[in-house]
This record gives sequence, C-alpha cells and structure tokens, in this order.
Amino acid sequence: MGSLMLYRPDAVNTERRARVGRSDSGAYAHGGRTLSGMKDLAGGFPIAIMGLWHRYVGEVTIMRTMLILVGCLLSVGMVAAADEIVSVYVDGKQVAFKPDARVRDGKAYAPLRETSEALGSEVQWNAQAQLAVICRGSACVPIKKSDGIIVNNQLLVPLRVLGEALGAKVAWDAAGRAVRIASPPKFAH
Repeated sequence: MGSLMLYRPDAVNTERRARVGRSDSGAYAHGGRTLSGMKDLAGGFPIAIMGLWHRYVGEVTIMRTMLILVGCLLSVGMVAAADEIVSVYVDGKQVAFKPDARVRDGKAYAPLRETSEALGSEVQWNAQAQLAVICRGSACVPIKKSDGIIVNNQLLVPLRVLGEALGAKVAWDAAGRAVRIASPPKFAH
C-alpha cells in the first residue's frame, strides 16, 4: 500500500491522489475502485512518486521507494564522511600538506614526499616496481604504492608506519585532532 500520484493517460494534465494496493482480483485504489479501467495494468502506466515518474508494472509502494532513497542518501553521507582532515606537527611545527593529511579507517595519512622531507629524509621512486625508497642517513625504508591511498594523484602513506620506520616517535593528539611527530636525531652520513 502506498500513497501515489496517478497520471491518467486518457486525460491531459489530470492528476489525483489515491491509495493503491493489490489483491487477487488486481490493483485497486482507495475505496475499492479498480484501476484496470485506466489502462492495461499488465503493460503498465506512468505514475509519479514524490515527483519522479515511474512505470507502474505491479506492486509499488512508497515504503519501498523511501527505503531506497534513504539508503542512497546514507551511502552518500558515509562516503563524504570517510576522511577527516587533520593537522600534522613535526618537532612542534605544523606542516601544511597538499593534499591535506587525513584520517581514513582509523589511520592517519599524509603525502609521502612532503612527509619524508619534513623528517629530513630523501625519497627515490621506482616506477616499475611502484615502490618508494625513503632514506635517512644509512637507514632506508621501502614503501609500496599499495601501502597508501591515492588522493589528487598523490600517494599518501600511513604516518605511523613511515615515522616509526624512520625512528621517529608518532603520537595521536585526540583533543587537537592532530598527529605529532618527534623526529629522531640526525644520523651521520
């Protein structure tokens, strides 16, 4: 059962509201009035649900339509809310990244090259292997493209993984919604 706006194909600009249902004898409107006289129901006829035109070819209810609409709206909201932009501080100084550092699925990510350089490291990219090698002094860390996420055609990597692999201390500041990184002492070359 649902409240639908019916369009009569035999009359131009004629619309009326009706409660539509289905029984063993066919489709009916509120008050038991049959709808089969309007048009062949097996072939369907156009109806409007919340301003959207559909072809009625069986049982259609507002509840089903509303559930589909609500599901679509909720899934869009979840996608939009997936990333939270956060601040990153290295040795007490805020680092501005493009694209912004973000939290996704409980992990903080930031651009690979900018983060590595902020920690005093050098980055070498191996396009064939889809692998970055980050070196700080004699310590080198490989980071695969698949370890990170791509945002605006840039590789963002998990800050904790990269920082700790380079010997830095990485902490999450929940109150400030920020990642705080204390870089390790400089290695001798």
